[in-house]
Amino acid sequence: MNNEQIEEKLGTLIVDELAHKSAQQLQAVAELEGEKVARNIEHSFSVALGIRATLETFIQSNDLDALNRERVSTYLKGLLEHDKTIMGTYVSWTKNSVDNLDSEFAGKKTEHSFKDGRFAPYWNRGGDGTLAVRPLNLQDVDDDVVSGSSDSDWFLCPLNTKHSCIVEPYSWDVQGKFCLLYTSPSPRDKRQS
Repeated sequence: MNNEQIEEKLGTLIVDELAHKSAQQLQAVAELEGEKVARNIEHSFSVALGIRATLETFIQSNDLDALNRERVSTYLKGLLEHDKTIMGTYVSWTKNSVDNLDSEFAGKKTEHSFKDGRFAPYWNRGGDGTLAVRPLNLQDVDDDVVSGSSDSDWFLCPLNTKHSCIVEPYSWDVQGKFCLLYTSPSPRDKRQS
């Protein structure tokens, strides 16, 4: 074997070894990132279940003071203030299902109720950390129910399945900036057993 052949064979061995090590390193990084994503999903899911459990307690005991819309909205804001890892919190009650006050809020511009009066505050954190609230657009949900679309699974999945869900990522407007988000909804109303 001459020097050129030796250098070529050595070069091939080095490239093969580097490719093998790179693949191992990429696999290790992917596993770590996957674990990180799994922890984030578990955490956000536990936040959603905590919201559900808290409100369910108030619903079951018919504690209308605790279910006051301003209080519930303040509670959701407090979760964001204390947990910088979550981007948003929301509650969306079905029509007249919890406090039967939809008619009092219908047509009024509030931070927490949809135009038909349904309680649906969506608290979110902007890229600069600013917290903001607006009512969820439930018209899309109504339209999706009629059309059979799955675009509103963030609302419909738990109602239809009677279980908490993790909804696939979707593009969502957060304070004027579109972000790729997933949600882990767990709504409940007093008509559910």
